[in-house]
Amino acid sequence: MNILLDMQNSIYKKKDDWWNGANGGDHKPKKPDPKTWQYQGWNEVAFDANVDFRDNKGKLEALVVALPTGFESLCDFDKDAIQMVDEILLKYWTDGYGHTPVVIMKTIDDTGNGKYQKETFVQSSKFASGRCIKDNGSKTLFYIGGKGSGC
Repeated sequence: MNILLDMQNSIYKKKDDWWNGANGGDHKPKKPDPKTWQYQGWNEVAFDANVDFRDNKGKLEALVVALPTGFESLCDFDKDAIQMVDEILLKYWTDGYGHTPVVIMKTIDDTGNGKYQKETFVQSSKFASGRCIKDNGSKTLFYIGGKGSGC
């Protein structure tokens, strides 16, 4: 996980070395002044759909719930958004990823200088469905999607 976070942060930190200010498929920036450029996508590292292909199950180290900027925890979601998190995690659980730890990732600017970084943490949560993210006794959190699971 740390390698992935380092990759994401490196893309952003080195943007001035490789990014010309253009967005999307543009070859040039819309405004010539670099001070007006808003770098888009500093935290994306692309993967194809095979990242969660069944043969790769053993290679995944965690399921990550990435919070929108400004959110500090799952508690910041409204009831519809947190239900969507539950439904997405349920799909992974149904597909056999119940043994995969769940971590939460938030965007922070701990220096106050606008240089954002990602931080991961664990958080237990019980969803309206009765499913949950909880510690199974190993100090690691997992999504529990089955009935009678003890959430």
